[in-house]
Amino acid sequence: MVNPNGWAVQGARVTLSHALSGFERETHTQAGGSFSLANLPYQSYVLAASKDGFAEERQTVVLRSNVPVSIAVRLGISEHSESLSVSAFGAAALVEPETTGTRTELTASIIERMPTSIGARGLESVLLSFPGFAADANGAIHPRGAHNQMTHVVDGMPISDQLTGAFANAIDPNIVQTIELYTGNIPAEFGSKISGVANITTISGLGSGRRFSGDTQWSTAQFDTLSQVTQLSGGVGRFGYVASFTTLKSHRYLDQVSLDNLHNGGN
Repeated sequence: MVNPNGWAVQGARVTLSHALSGFERETHTQAGGSFSLANLPYQSYVLAASKDGFAEERQTVVLRSNVPVSIAVRLGISEHSESLSVSAFGAAALVEPETTGTRTELTASIIERMPTSIGARGLESVLLSFPGFAADANGAIHPRGAHNQMTHVVDGMPISDQLTGAFANAIDPNIVQTIELYTGNIPAEFGSKISGVANITTISGLGSGRRFSGDTQWSTAQFDTLSQVTQLSGGVGRFGYVASFTTLKSHRYLDQVSLDNLHNGGN
């Protein structure tokens, strides 16, 4: 980030936001005018840069891959004048002209408030909460009544296998930062003959601003079900880490429940 003379601007406030999902990340420029934001979901963002004495600068930034994006920001000198202006920039940010598919996005804060199953089937419950999603007797998820496969993309890595509790180890919803769900007019980058795409971005310690942080959650349910989740995260510079530990004990380990079945209990 530089001023009109090409000199680096230190201490400027940089905000990256996505109005549709409410996602926002903030940082400040360093001595050389550089700044960085890591572990961002694939989206079209609005980047706003500001500092006292300079006019605010806004740009649109599009992220569609894991390749780092370099952005040049030039702050103009603020003019001393009084004026009232009405801008439609905020409303325009809700429209993404380059996206034509039917898409829904959920953030971690929304997932935490959803009435989902505990344990490894939590993410499966999140997907089944969308209109038109249903699971068959084998646990396979069918978006909008289709019988084609559903693809999961985790941090840019496509997984075509069924990630449900019946077929494989499902993704723990506690490590999910955002879910971008495509159910119609799916972009060609995800391939053909698929009925839905769950584009998942996991949490990261990069950009957290803390060397160490953690939290523990406990939850209970019927059939003597007890679940515990402990997460540790932090980051320094370009290094970040996240560790998540989940345990589950239940007397409804198998479907269907039978009172005479000795294998209902499980961990």
